[in-house]
Amino acid sequence: MARYSSVKPHCVSSKRNESLSLGAALFTRGAFIKGLFIKGLFSTRPFTTRLLRLVPVSLVLAITALSSALLLSTAADAKSDEAEHNQSLSNSAASSQSVNLSQNISLSSGAKGVLEKSSCTANNDANLEIKGAVLLIHGWAGQKDEVGDLYKDLSHQLSAHCIASVRFDVRGEAEREASNYTLSSTFKSRVEDAQAGLDYLQAQYPNTPLVVVGFSLGGATAMELVSTHPKTFDGMVLWSTALNPNEIVTNSQNFKEVRRALEQGQSTLKSWVDLTLTRKHLVGMLGYNPIRNLGDFEGEVLAIRGSNDYLPAHENVIFEASNAVREDAYYIGDADHIFNVYEPDRSKKEEVLDLSVNWIKQLLK
Repeated sequence: MARYSSVKPHCVSSKRNESLSLGAALFTRGAFIKGLFIKGLFSTRPFTTRLLRLVPVSLVLAITALSSALLLSTAADAKSDEAEHNQSLSNSAASSQSVNLSQNISLSSGAKGVLEKSSCTANNDANLEIKGAVLLIHGWAGQKDEVGDLYKDLSHQLSAHCIASVRFDVRGEAEREASNYTLSSTFKSRVEDAQAGLDYLQAQYPNTPLVVVGFSLGGATAMELVSTHPKTFDGMVLWSTALNPNEIVTNSQNFKEVRRALEQGQSTLKSWVDLTLTRKHLVGMLGYNPIRNLGDFEGEVLAIRGSNDYLPAHENVIFEASNAVREDAYYIGDADHIFNVYEPDRSKKEEVLDLSVNWIKQLLK
């Protein structure tokens, strides 16, 4: 059953664990003896007053001294424990900083990418095992770190929770300056790069739960991969997803440029930068149905979209096509297709990351 939620336009914050106070530590170790004096010897009730008269003064002084010594010892121990804890945190931070968790990799398709190792296994902690691995597929004309470093930051946060990931540059899109922003990829080449990323993860982490994350056209690519391997993935996360790659061609906003590229071989699309559309690229996005085999997928699905996304909300169609055991949809208020990542005062980046990381953690626990 699908669940739909609206997220208010505010940042989600996580609570930090509070340290045990010195006073609490003192009470824990000194409670019995301290309670004995408060409730017994020094009570003002008549019975205990008579009892006090029967106790030798020397014994009272001895017990008082013992109690004081115990409290002083407790305070010293607490300070020592606190110092050791702080030193441990310092050593851990230094160790994490000294370990490079990001490793440049080359995939079998020829795509270049980054393996973000789990911080648990990277630090050789024998008590912690990798919980899962995530494949990140970027959007149209994007690159492996995604807009506003969304994928880069996501991979770092996942690593801190013992989850490895691979993010890669789609060939024919991510070369950017090197290709003068010429788009020559096809949907087939996109899926080939994604398949190569999957192969890499499976070779590195065999028998490990897998999740795929797709942003925009990366979402359609992710669904195509899941349709091809419906039993391989435990979860699928879709950000501002397209339903079909042909939406690039049928987008009415780009109609003139698309038509010119189809007729003349290429055209220039004025976007955040001048993009060169090629006939190969546009024709290569036609003839696909990424959700065709989602009925065989029995994992879990998370979809996140901004309320101001220029793409239609495809979640109902996707959920209807899948046989997922759980489907969650979140619509973030006042967020555009890229979640306002370039507008500091309106950015929804932290909400997207919090929702995604917590959902993946819950899935892989």
